[in-house]
Amino acid sequence: MKLKSYFAESVDAALSQASRDLGPDAVLLNSRRTNADHKQLGEYEVVCGVTNEPPSDPGSTAPHADAAAKTDDLDQLAHEILGLRQQIERLSLTYSRSSASMSALAENPELLKVFMTLTDAGLEGELAHEVIRRMRPETSLDSARAALADLITIDSGIGKLNSDQCVCALIGPPGSGKTTALVSMAVRFSVAVRKPCQILTLDLHRVAAAEQLRTYAAILGVGFQLVETPAAFAQTLKSIGSQYIILIDTPGLSRAEMEYGSELARIFSKFPEIDTHLVLPASMQSADLKHVIQEYEIFHPNKLLFTKLDETCALGTLLNQTAYARKPLSFFCFGQRIPEDFEMASRKTLIEGILKEDSAAQTLGAAAA
Repeated sequence: MKLKSYFAESVDAALSQASRDLGPDAVLLNSRRTNADHKQLGEYEVVCGVTNEPPSDPGSTAPHADAAAKTDDLDQLAHEILGLRQQIERLSLTYSRSSASMSALAENPELLKVFMTLTDAGLEGELAHEVIRRMRPETSLDSARAALADLITIDSGIGKLNSDQCVCALIGPPGSGKTTALVSMAVRFSVAVRKPCQILTLDLHRVAAAEQLRTYAAILGVGFQLVETPAAFAQTLKSIGSQYIILIDTPGLSRAEMEYGSELARIFSKFPEIDTHLVLPASMQSADLKHVIQEYEIFHPNKLLFTKLDETCALGTLLNQTAYARKPLSFFCFGQRIPEDFEMASRKTLIEGILKEDSAAQTLGAAAA
């Protein structure tokens, strides 16, 4: 597929350029306001692609011209790969699904504005096209909400159904906010409902973190155990009665430490009752989030728990990752306050963040008028 960016003062003008240049088979992959470095080129940048390059001018056969063109194409391609937020590996699927959507966007400026709102919120091109496909021909705010809601899966609970023990483990990279989320869970699911709780931590990497967790447990009046080895963890878990909620804190592992993670994952696999949540910071870039999801797949996490939602405006990233990982969202954490900044994941919260509903209502309201 050939990719190319077009800069203009409006998205429509950029699309017209793309149509003239790439032909009728061009597919809109992304649109966004131009960043500061390219502002002089136009107010908007539109990225389009085509599977078959348009035929070249028969008169342009000079070898040096061909070489220069190829060099320019390679440089442009590298730029687009960076700007497309890791969509390149899914372009083939995007093309097949978005051809009809491209036509709808060209015919309906209001749908195009919705598409831009979605991509500005961090939604990847494939998912943005899917939302538009589900909305057509509607352009109401309700249809946008419904289209997004269909793509969001929620499972805001801890423990697995039909299990004698309620066991929940939090895994994730360093600094993702596991400890804060775990203490908030203890408040919500143990202290608030007056059910006994045991907190286990396997985080020996950060002594201060373990002591902090011990302090929180003492304040909350719940049990706490520091488990020194994965083998000891297995024995400890078996010894705790089924009447307890068991919350498990794990170390944040770097890439170099995933050998220890593999050992821990093997222990986890012996306890199918463990409900494992992968904790991810919403402020992390999409490509890095996907890499973390791949690395932590050895634990076979059941759900995604997102923290640091207060540090990003691109909440579309959450939808990207739940679709990519094919796992439901469990909880959201908006800051460090325990438990005020911790809440069950909800479609409403995510949809409002993606649509930025005040501006979306103005856009779609103008269409209705």
